[in-house]
Amino acid sequence: METVCCRPQEEVGVPDQPCASFGTYTILDSASHLILAQETVHVTEVKNSYWLETEGLERCLQHVEAHGCSIETLATDRHPSVRVHLRDSHADIWHEYDL
Repeated sequence: METVCCRPQEEVGVPDQPCASFGTYTILDSASHLILAQETVHVTEVKNSYWLETEGLERCLQHVEAHGCSIETLATDRHPSVRVHLRDSHADIWHEYDL
């Protein structure tokens, strides 16, 4: 598989509240422009809203791997927990940042 672009979607919250209630995460194959995985995470499933993005990414990666695919290069935003998670749990994936 070629480079995969991984992008968090909107974190959806209730107006006038500082934290998100849901986070969605999508993995897109940049060569074929196909969505390989998409996950929605509710804030009650993680420690707090800061971890929505990391949990969504991990679920997407598990989905892709469960279908026999491997990711060589992954481009994400600069969320600190994503960087640490990929470094610690998925060292075989080359991590880059999108613009």
